[in-house]
Amino acid sequence: MAAIARKKPVSTGNARLREALVGYGFVAVPMGVFFGSTPGLGGKLGLVLLIPFVYNMDQLTGAVFLCAMHAVVHTGGSIPSILIGVPGDGPAAATALDGYAMTPGNRKFIPDFFVD
Repeated sequence: MAAIARKKPVSTGNARLREALVGYGFVAVPMGVFFGSTPGLGGKLGLVLLIPFVYNMDQLTGAVFLCAMHAVVHTGGSIPSILIGVPGDGPAAATALDGYAMTPGNRKFIPDFFVD
């Protein structure tokens, strides 16, 4: 009988590397919200400003860090457009028109448990 060759189990990767990637993601997300919520800053400027911090990281960690930061920029852009009516970036311009109009006195769209 011929011996059956067993396949090696697929490696799930280094556990410490995965923990580091999640940690860098948790650090990068608030930075992306900051760059998105500050009018005048944006995703591209955030990438440019964070490249010196990523320069000495390995390739995968740096890519995860920059992608996590850039993924939430547009989410952060809706914060100033809803609260003060100033869009932080281009996609938040429509949010500034609709979201800011609902904020000051028009509370019928807000559930009762949010209203004092």
